[in-house]
Amino acid sequence: MKGSPLIRLILVFVAMLALIVPLCSLTTHRVSQLGQAAKVTSEAPAAVHLTISSTKVPFHYEVSHLGKIVWQGNSNDFEAQTELALIFPKEGIDLLVDVTWDFPDPAAVKLDVTPDGIETKTQTLWGKGSVSDVLTFN
Repeated sequence: MKGSPLIRLILVFVAMLALIVPLCSLTTHRVSQLGQAAKVTSEAPAAVHLTISSTKVPFHYEVSHLGKIVWQGNSNDFEAQTELALIFPKEGIDLLVDVTWDFPDPAAVKLDVTPDGIETKTQTLWGKGSVSDVLTFN
């Protein structure tokens, strides 16, 4: 090995000091830009028609959006409907659907989402006794 260990150590230290500025600029959290982006993407709530259908009755259902339960109930019919005011961006919407039946047999549940002025979108879930999943409608 050629060269002094002390000189090598100094060169490594200088190289690390030169990397501090680019690393700090790449890893710094920019709050002002994130706040402006959130303001740009906010939209007004629109009327959304929801229909939930089950192959077996009775069933209990809960539909959540952004961590809040927006629709829940018990149904002795094969179908239940409601109108909600939800923010439905063009990228789509995620809904958490929880359904429980009073029996352990396999059953299916279908959720139809009809945003105001847009065609109906449908997703189906299957379960034995209960089912819980996030459905994306876009």
